This record gives sequence, structure tokens and C-alpha cells, in this order.
Amino acid sequence: MKFVEVLLLTGIQKPLIYQVPKELLNCIKIGLLVEVPLNKRIELGIITNINVDINYDIKNLRLINKVVYFWPVLTKELISLGYWMESYYVSKKKAIFQAMVPKVIRTGVNFKDKYYISIAKELSKENYEKLTKKAPKQAIIYQFLKKHKKQLLSNWLLKKTQVSSSSVKNLIKKGIFAQENCKIRNEDCINNIKEKENLIKKTIQLNKQQQKAAKNIINSIISKKFSVHLLHGITGSGKTEVYLEVIRFILNQGGRVLVLLPEIALTPQIFEKICNRFKNINTKIALWHSSLSSKKRFNTWRLIANQEIKIVIGTRSAVFAPIQNLKLIIVDEEHEASYKQAESPRYNGRDVAVYRSMINEATCILGSATPSLESFYNINHKSYKIDLLTNRINDRKLPAIYIVDMKNEKIKNPISRILVEKLIDRFNKKEQSILFLNRRGYSSSMICLSCGHKVCCKNCSVSLTYHQSDDKILHCHICNQKRTVSIYCDQCKEKKMKFCGFGTQRIESIINKILPHANVARIDTDIMSKKNNFEKLLLDFKLKKINILVGTQMIVKGLDFPGVTLVGIINADSSLYMPDFRASEKTFQLIVQASGRAGRGDQPGEVVIQTYNPENSVIQHAKRLDFNSFLKK
Repeated sequence: MKFVEVLLLTGIQKPLIYQVPKELLNCIKIGLLVEVPLNKRIELGIITNINVDINYDIKNLRLINKVVYFWPVLTKELISLGYWMESYYVSKKKAIFQAMVPKVIRTGVNFKDKYYISIAKELSKENYEKLTKKAPKQAIIYQFLKKHKKQLLSNWLLKKTQVSSSSVKNLIKKGIFAQENCKIRNEDCINNIKEKENLIKKTIQLNKQQQKAAKNIINSIISKKFSVHLLHGITGSGKTEVYLEVIRFILNQGGRVLVLLPEIALTPQIFEKICNRFKNINTKIALWHSSLSSKKRFNTWRLIANQEIKIVIGTRSAVFAPIQNLKLIIVDEEHEASYKQAESPRYNGRDVAVYRSMINEATCILGSATPSLESFYNINHKSYKIDLLTNRINDRKLPAIYIVDMKNEKIKNPISRILVEKLIDRFNKKEQSILFLNRRGYSSSMICLSCGHKVCCKNCSVSLTYHQSDDKILHCHICNQKRTVSIYCDQCKEKKMKFCGFGTQRIESIINKILPHANVARIDTDIMSKKNNFEKLLLDFKLKKINILVGTQMIVKGLDFPGVTLVGIINADSSLYMPDFRASEKTFQLIVQASGRAGRGDQPGEVVIQTYNPENSVIQHAKRLDFNSFLKK
């Protein structure tokens, strides 16, 4: 008789012991999702221990009903990670393991597989004529597939030809058709980001600093001991190429890799680079983030659990992917607050990645141009190793940075005269520009000119933002409360309400008036709500179909556009006055990251920082791109 511990996903804190039926003895392993009886109901749980010794009466122990999936939804290391998170983040097991296992998996659903149909054996003219006489419907579907000259989804094929599935099955039995399980393919995941033109493959030669950094990391991997490397490289220094070199080494050793990114927006770019670098060795790569459909999430998780995926790329939740033989975790832009989960269970994806690396005895790379202060604390205490990239690739120069004191601007316009002149100059030269403002919407507030009353959210006590695309609606960006715009003040009832402040929508509108012939686009979370819109905009900007890109912090995180020669940072000091003890650190990071988007190609770049507080030490350190001085300050 065999006994196992099962952790139920219903909120019971301790695992319960169950007996294993004889028919399941050979397939029981840690991490399986199983159905078990609990009182008079059936619950789902995860097997956490398969070697349970008991010294009491087993008559009352109940049997496992069935195994939901015969592949582990979590690995043994992930279960250990879950117990650590429970203790470290003072959270309940239920919240932890529900965050680790996707909803589509833990509900126990099953999706029917789809199949690709292709021609396995070409028919001669004589045999085709025989097939036409004996089985005309089979001949129809054969001719249709031959005409398309590629494999097609079975459902789509049957719909177009209006032929029953029995015809396809008979052709498969005859060996004329071949059937392939419709698994996630790399080219399917790229969606609209991959350029339609042929991609030119270039052999990248690492510079001396990149070679040294890659060598240090690879030596840590060879030692087979847990280690954390902080890859501190200035913007445009080629951190991604170091990642790719280390990934190549891991793949050659038969290991697997997890790449974490702070935003969904960054996944297409890094996914494309990794696919193009490793497609010759047929490496299977999967994307994981919240925008995937339920079916794709299910299939991706299953493929990862079945060890069919070599590289997983994703956002914060991908840190829980059930990867076996995990040898490397890369946390790109490790300083980003996006790695922190705000809802229960509250955790930091970066720190969880570090601990998972320790459990797996793997290597963890934390990459950033502006590392977090915690990471430097760990460097100083020799918990982490540091690798520096102090030069841009191909010895490209850092952008020239100018500070504009907006108090001296005579015309009260959110865009300064010098920035307008430079935007016009870049447009005439057919070069690209980026305008960064970390506030979406059209106007940031609505104020009464009579009594000074500001329209605020009743739930959050913050000013409501006006979005021009809506029909006179004010939004709260915290709780999403909405209310209609009123021309009368709520307090004094006077008809003197006025929109104040500005957001990305207003900046876009102003630029369209200054440069009516320019192609101007905007990227913020409002744009992200439309499926594939973000990917299309990025591709258009990459192909230089867009002249000026206006956006929030989404456009300053790790994106690489060689055609950008000008970056304008509007209202750079706004985040300095946020009620956050990290306000100075975040402001410095945003300015440096935004500045790093300029001059990444052959043409030198320029940055214009607009501020009402030009003498502030954070602004000055950011202007000099001097991280060490900021750190000491």
C-alpha cells in the first residue's frame, strides 16, 4: 500500500494523506494534479510527497479518485519554492499555490487537440484518377491540400472542403496524408511582430567587455553551484547579446532557460531575437503572459511540463513555469516595479527567481542599466557578483543631454521651444523621435476657477483624468471609477470648470498641429487594450513608418530602435513628488532609461529633459548618466 500527501487547493493549510489505488501505483509522482474526496465533495489537489510513512490505523484513509493530468503541473522544486514563499511573504498556502498554478490548469479542464494535415505521399495521375472514381470526396480534399502546398488545420480543411472527417482518416490510413499534433510553434507566437521581409542573419562578434561578462557567467554555470550575476550595462551596451551567448552554452549542455521580462510589451522583441538566433538548432521556445488565451495557456503549460520546451520567455508569473533541468534564469530590467505583485499573494518576481535559482542550483542573471539599490546592497555584501558593460556596442556615443527649465518658457506649452525645433529638424532629416510622458489621458485634472475645487475619485482621493477618446468621461487610473464631465462645480455650482494638466493624448494632439504631415503614434495602456494594436505600432515604428512616437513608460523599457535620434522627456520631475520613498530612485531610472532610447544606431542621439526643478540632484545625476554618484548621494 502506498500513501501520498496531497495539498488541496481549497484553503486547507496542511497536506492531507491519501491512499493510492492499485491501478495508479505506477504513475504517481510529485506535482500531479489529482481528484480526492473531502467529506462529501470532490476536491482538486497537488501531490507534494510520495514517500509517506504512517504509524496509525489506515482504515479511515481514503483513496485518490483519479489523476487529472498525467504530467506534473508543478515540479518538486516549485513546491519547495511555494513553502518558502508562504513563510517569507507571510501568505496562505492557498493563495501561493493558486498563483503558481494557472486557473485554466487548476480547474481540471481538458482541451481537444487540433491537428495539422499534410500530404505524406504524392499520387500519380493514374492513382489520382482511381481515387476520384472510388472515393470522390477523398480526391476533393487531396486536391485542395495539394493546391495550398502546406499543412493545414484539420478543422479548417474540413470546413473549406465540406468533407467529413472520415475521408481524412481514410487518407491517413492509406499513408497519403500525415497528421501532426497542433502544438505551439515558434512562428505562431511571433504574431505580427516578425517583419515580413527576409531577416538578414548577422554573426554578432562580442566586444571584450561582453566576452568577459559571458565568460564569468559561464564559469559559474560550469561550477554547478548557485550564483547570482548582476549584469550592469549602460543602455545600448549589448546586454541581450551576453544573454544569448550564455543561453547558447546552456542549450549545448542540455539545460533549460527561463527569461523574465517586466512588461508584455517587451516579449515580442526578445522572443524574435532568441528565435532568430536559435532557429537553426530547432529549439522550442514558449511565451507565457496574461494575454494568452486559455487554450494557449493550457497547451503551453503542458508542453513545458512534458519537457518539450527549451526556453520559456514571459512576465512575472512565468517564474512558476514547471521547467525541469532549469540551469539559467534571466531577469531583464531587474529594477522594474512591475516584478512586484500588488494583489495577494504579494511577492517580488525578481526575488522569487533568485530563490528558485538557489533551489535548482542554477545561475541567475539580473540585468539592468539602472540596477535597484537592493541589488547593489547584495553586491557590497558579496552575495551577488557584478559584471560591467561601460561602453555601447561598436563604440557608439551616449546621447547629448540638454535640460530645459520650463519656468523660463514664455508660452505655456507642455513642449518647449528647443524641443519643437529639434522635432522639426529630425522630421526634415527623416529621423525618428520619441516623446516620453508618464501620464496617459488628455488632461490630468479638472478644476473650478471660482473656488479651486478639484474633481477627485470618491474611492481613492486622487484627481480624475479626462480621456478625449471617451464621450466626456473622467477616469480614475487606480480603481477605474468613471463619471461624466460636468460644466458646473460640485462645490460652488459655478460654471467655471477647466481642464488642467496634460497627458499623452494631449501631447499627441499638439504634435499633430506642429507637424501636420508627420506620422505620429501613441503607446500607452489605452492602446494596449486593443488586441495586437501594440505589436502593430511597434513594427511600424521599427520599419520607420512612424516618425514620432508618444508614450508612457512602456516605450522606455528595453526597446531597441536604431532609427531614434531624439528623445524628449516631458515633465521629468513629476514622479519626484510622489508619496513613495523610492521616488528619487524611480525618477532617476526613468530618465536614464528614456535617454537610452536615443542614438542606438549609426546616427548620434540627443535628449531634451523638460523640468521645473533643473537644479535637483536627481535630474543632474540623470543628465550625466552617472549611476555611481547617484548611488553615493
